[in-house]
Amino acid sequence: MLFYEHDLYKRKKIVRDKIKQYFEMSDDRKFKILKKENPAAASFINSCIMEFIEFCEGDSISYSSFAKRVLYNHRMTGKDNLKENTFYFMTNTEIKKHLKKVDYKVIRKEAMVSCIFETAGHYGYYHLVFIGDFLNE
Repeated sequence: MLFYEHDLYKRKKIVRDKIKQYFEMSDDRKFKILKKENPAAASFINSCIMEFIEFCEGDSISYSSFAKRVLYNHRMTGKDNLKENTFYFMTNTEIKKHLKKVDYKVIRKEAMVSCIFETAGHYGYYHLVFIGDFLNE
C-alpha cells in the first residue's frame, strides 16, 4: 500500500500536513518522479511514511516525536553498524565522517526534516543515502 492510499492519510488533514512538513519526498509529483527514477528509494520513503502514519494512529499527537522515531529507526547508529545495499538518513557531517571507505550515493538531499530545538524552531536536514559496497583499503 502506498502512503497516500492509507485511510488516516485520507481522513486527517493534520497528518497530511505533518507528512509534508517532515518528508520532502511526500509531495505527489516528487514521489512519482522518485518512483520512476529509483523504485527502491521510493519504496523506502513509502515505508518510512507508513511508519509515521502508524505512529499517528494512537492517542498521542506528538508529531515531532513520531518523526524523530522514524528518523532514528532509519539512521546509522555507528560506523560499525553500516549494512551494504541499505538506505539511511544522514547529515552532511555523518556522510563526511563515516563514509570515507564506502561506496555511497546521495539519492535526495534534505529528504527528511526533523525539529532539533522545538522552542527555537531549529531544524535538522537529513539526506537519503544509499550505501553500496564497502571499499577495500
